[in-house]
Amino acid sequence: MQWVQEHIADFGGDPDQDEGEGATDLFRGAMALSNGPVMVESAERAQPFFDHMVERTGCADASDKIACLKVTDFDDIMASVNEEGMRKFNVGMSRILILKHLKDSPHRLAAAGKMASVPLITGDMRDEGTLFSLLAQLETLSDEDFADYFQTIWRPKATDADIAGLMKLHPADITKGSPFGTGILNAVTPKFKRLAAVVGDFSFQAQRRNLLAHYNVSEQTVWNYVTDVSIPSAGLLPDFGVLTHLPVLGSFHAFDVRFYMFAGLPYALSKNTQTYQVTAISFIRTLNPNNHGLDFAEWPRYSEEGLETSNFKESEPEVTQGRLAC
Repeated sequence: MQWVQEHIADFGGDPDQDEGEGATDLFRGAMALSNGPVMVESAERAQPFFDHMVERTGCADASDKIACLKVTDFDDIMASVNEEGMRKFNVGMSRILILKHLKDSPHRLAAAGKMASVPLITGDMRDEGTLFSLLAQLETLSDEDFADYFQTIWRPKATDADIAGLMKLHPADITKGSPFGTGILNAVTPKFKRLAAVVGDFSFQAQRRNLLAHYNVSEQTVWNYVTDVSIPSAGLLPDFGVLTHLPVLGSFHAFDVRFYMFAGLPYALSKNTQTYQVTAISFIRTLNPNNHGLDFAEWPRYSEEGLETSNFKESEPEVTQGRLAC
C-alpha cells in the first residue's frame, strides 16, 4: 500500500488524491464490504494445532519446524489438517494476531477510536453465515452439538452462561434462521439455519455494528447498507419475474463482489449490479456515492440518531432506520 502511494503518479494516478507531504495515512477513504474490526487472539490459541501438525509430519524434532514444514509433502500436511475434524476451523475462526504493527485486537482498537477517520462505505450481505455453515451443519445436529461447536471452535473462553445466552438470542425456530425470510424452507439439517444466523451475526453483522458504533460519524461521512439477493429467472429476463432467494445460501457472502461488483449479473439486468457499480465508482472518484449524475435514489448518510441503512435489492434500494434495520 505504501509503495502504491509513493508511485501512483508514475502509472497515471492522480497525485492530488494522494496524501500530502509528511502525512502517514495510506487511505483517503474505505469501502468495507462484508467487513469490520474483527476479534483476534494471540498465537497461543493456535499452538496445539501447530504441535499436532509438526508431530504428524515428522517435524517435531526439527531445529527449525517452520523450515521443515515448508519442505514437507503436501499430502502429509493435509492429512494432519483433516485429522482435526471441525477443530481445524478453530485457527481460522480465531484470526490469530500476528501482524507486528497491530498492537491489539481490531475490535478493541475500534472501541478506543484508534482507526483511520476517512469517508466510509460499510455493509453486509443479508445471509453472510450460510456459506460458512455448510460443513459445520453436519456436526451440529442437536442443541448439545450446537453449544459445543461455538464453545470449542469459536469462543473457548465463553462460559456456559454465555453460550446459553447466544442460543436464546438465536432460537431453534427454523423460520427465524438464515437464509432469513424463507420460512420453513432451506432447513437442510435441523440446525443449519440457526447455525448460519449465529455465524453471520457473530462474524459480520456484529463487527459492522461495532465499527459504526465507534466511528466518528458526527464529523465523518459514512454510508451503511445491507444487500438482499434476488436473481432474474427464466433466462435472466426480468419480465418473467425473479427468484427472490437463492436456495440454501440466500444472500450469501461474496455474492456481491462476484456477481454485482464485477458484473456476473449484467448491468442491464440487475438493479443491484447498477447500484454497486455506480455508487462504488462515484465514491472512489469523489468520496461520495451519490455524485454519479444518474437517476438513482439518494443514499443518505449514516447517523447516530437515525442509523440509516440502504437495503439494496432488485426492486429498488430502500432506506430504513433504527437498530434492527442496520
